Amino acid sequence: MQYNKKKIPIHVIYHCTEYVPFKTFLIFVNNYKKYSANYKHKLIICFKNLDSKKIIKYTNELVGINYIKFIDKKKINDFDIGSYRRIAKKYRQSILIFLSGHSYPVVKNWLKILMRHFKTDRIIATSASYESMRDLPFNLRNNFIKNFYQKIIFLKNFSSFPNPHFRTTGYVISANNFLKYPFKKIETKNDTHLIESGRNSMYQFYKKLKIETFLVNSDGKIFDEKNWKKSKTYAFGNQKKLIISDSRTRQFDKLKKTLKSKKSLLVWG
Repeated sequence: MQYNKKKIPIHVIYHCTEYVPFKTFLIFVNNYKKYSANYKHKLIICFKNLDSKKIIKYTNELVGINYIKFIDKKKINDFDIGSYRRIAKKYRQSILIFLSGHSYPVVKNWLKILMRHFKTDRIIATSASYESMRDLPFNLRNNFIKNFYQKIIFLKNFSSFPNPHFRTTGYVISANNFLKYPFKKIETKNDTHLIESGRNSMYQFYKKLKIETFLVNSDGKIFDEKNWKKSKTYAFGNQKKLIISDSRTRQFDKLKKTLKSKKSLLVWG
């Protein structure tokens, strides 16, 4: 079902927390100004777990940008997903574009490109993966017992490769559809991994509801699950067609050629 763009408001949400380096926030601000979205929307800056002095420091950098200030008063750190839920409840009739604090646009017309393919029964992602946390190597900083325990958790909660899922650092979804997901208590980073790529991930949940996830690249081309790799947006093709940059895509860019090949193998096989 195509949405009525004259009636449904569009909100871009940027999640700003103490875990986001100030310099990354500044890049977001600069890129938001530099790369025109070229699509009517309202920007929401969500401030979470920041004291008043830090909020003032951040808002001083937003002069000249029209935005809505959303101060998330939840003291417990339930990560970006927790904040997104509270925002979605307030803007239940909106189309939401979620950007993590480490994310920012890197091409002109970025929102226009994404919204060109959006429908109310769709999710538009800016990157995706087949990777499974079951395949991650042991963390050398952990002892054997901790690694063994973590491996058991991963085997229990994550499907084996290929484990398709959209990456939650940048995506478009209607607020109503977002709130359909049966969110449980979010207390640890592992809880957020389960939501993104676990056996009962958002992707798998919406797939059962016949809400399809498509990936769109900077050329404006749309890709279904079997062709996500060809989009050249994450861990493949030097990520030349990326619309939204995030910490993981930037990490990939910095890898040497041999390590890039290994990462691509983990992500796409």
